Amino acid sequence: MCHRLEVFRDGDEWQGPANSGKRRMRRLAAIAAMLMLPGNLAAQSTLAPNSAPSSAPNSARGVVIASDKAASEAGLAVMRRGGSAADAAIAAALVLTVVAPQSASPGGVAAAVTYRSREHDVETWDGSAIAPAAAGPDLFLDRDGKPMPASAIRPGGRAVGVPGMMMLLQSLQKAQGRLNWAQLAAPAIELADKGFTVPPQLGRALAEANGTLSQDRRVDLRPGTLANGGASNASAQSGTPRLRNAPLAAVLRMVATSGADAVLRGPVAIDIATSVRNDPSPGLLTADDLAAYTVTPQKPFCTPYRGLLVCSLGAPSLGGTTLVRSLGVLDRANLPRLDPAGAQATAMLLGAWRNSEAASADLLADADFAPNAAAALMAPARLTAEARALEDKYVLRPASLPVPPMVSAETGSAMVLAVDGDGNAVSLQLSLHSAFGSRLLVRGFALNDSLAGFAAQPARDGTLLANRVEGGKRPLEGMAPVMVVDPRGRLRFVAGAEGGEDGATLAAQMLLHVIDFHQSPSAAASAPVWRLRDDRIDLEDGVGARLLLDLLRQSGQTPRLTSRSGHGALIAWFESGAEGAATLPSEMGFGRQ
Repeated sequence: MCHRLEVFRDGDEWQGPANSGKRRMRRLAAIAAMLMLPGNLAAQSTLAPNSAPSSAPNSARGVVIASDKAASEAGLAVMRRGGSAADAAIAAALVLTVVAPQSASPGGVAAAVTYRSREHDVETWDGSAIAPAAAGPDLFLDRDGKPMPASAIRPGGRAVGVPGMMMLLQSLQKAQGRLNWAQLAAPAIELADKGFTVPPQLGRALAEANGTLSQDRRVDLRPGTLANGGASNASAQSGTPRLRNAPLAAVLRMVATSGADAVLRGPVAIDIATSVRNDPSPGLLTADDLAAYTVTPQKPFCTPYRGLLVCSLGAPSLGGTTLVRSLGVLDRANLPRLDPAGAQATAMLLGAWRNSEAASADLLADADFAPNAAAALMAPARLTAEARALEDKYVLRPASLPVPPMVSAETGSAMVLAVDGDGNAVSLQLSLHSAFGSRLLVRGFALNDSLAGFAAQPARDGTLLANRVEGGKRPLEGMAPVMVVDPRGRLRFVAGAEGGEDGATLAAQMLLHVIDFHQSPSAAASAPVWRLRDDRIDLEDGVGARLLLDLLRQSGQTPRLTSRSGHGALIAWFESGAEGAATLPSEMGFGRQ
């Protein structure tokens, strides 16, 4: 199925820049010349928006970047056996269910943006959670009709939605895959059977999770007890924690034969529904809800940006919607003179992001239930007015701006980026909403707590909330995989990051560096990163971080400088191949051929 790219500008599909594009190119050429001054870190490579770059110094014919090295290795091995970018992403995702069970799980959710080079086609795939058919606006209300405290909603069965990860992978494999399920699942099965050294991210997540398990009576998740057995606590030689997961290996063998039906139908589905309904904080999920889940490709949610087209998922993706809308605002703004660190433009993006979050607060919800929200959020006059306000003074809006109502925002996810030698690409994100989701384990994998993305109460001040709980509805979530193409539909960039909406802000900032500042992927991945918190801005250390820190303080903010922790990646595509980089290469996986 081929989709024209849907762009919200003046109600029409974007046909590429005309005279405005020429003006932009002249402006970008002047900026590029300025950035080429000696000693300027922004001039590590030139990636002009509308050109069709033919080569990069270290390009490869195929690249796979994932949250874990074992996942990227599995994806690359599949690609070397003739698999497509979709095959590589699926194999990597299945490995992540083994080595990153805090974020990736057959009981979790997923979102993807794909690019097919022959058709010049961008599609989105939404595998987010769905509320059980029996769920209603009172799901999170107590007997007195008052909102339950978050601790009564999650962890536990009440917040478990219909998981969509496996059906997304199956739909993607049918549409764009070349290899069969047995070939794609083999690396994950081997790891689950033989065991693996606990990677740093999983180690940290296990340490944090075990601090709460004694209070909520969920399954012990320590090495040696995960999935009720089969794991050795440490290797005999080094004392390094190791993990194996025999129950999950058995499920993956079923997947190798039956695909998504292994999880969404039959005995595994019955076990999922039973676990949810029998939990001390019971949910409403049934085996019929699981069997009814489907995923079909959709139009991407896109905006023109500097002569390119930036695409992600729209609602219910809060991360994707905010990313696209923020860049849509910034595209209408005349950026201040760029300094080497891009501090002023970064501050403008931060302001645009806060404005976009505030604009979404009362509008955004599952597009099947709120079909007019996207057009209202992307109204040209509204975006232009916000851009002008940012130009007048890029002082940031206060932190007290409204945000979309939900029990809890998505905090944890895993990611895969894959580009094959033909220029096909996938940006895939996997999530349980929070680390280990509901903390309920079924046959070696965790179940999501994604329904916490709904508002806790159906109305506020007598007005129904768009993001209230309804049967068959998708809650807001933060996953924001990104694809960028030029006006002729040629692939330019693939981006993604972990961490729900935090990941979306990281992806947006990396795009700012490669598009506006003409930086290489490696320079963009090492640039300073800001993250929004309830009452402050956290700024991760990086090249130029001190300059940005000073600018934010001058604008009245009180940012806090932190060590680098965000996991994200970006791939640039050239006619000669791909060039990519990860933000924390010591913890992430990067494979190329």
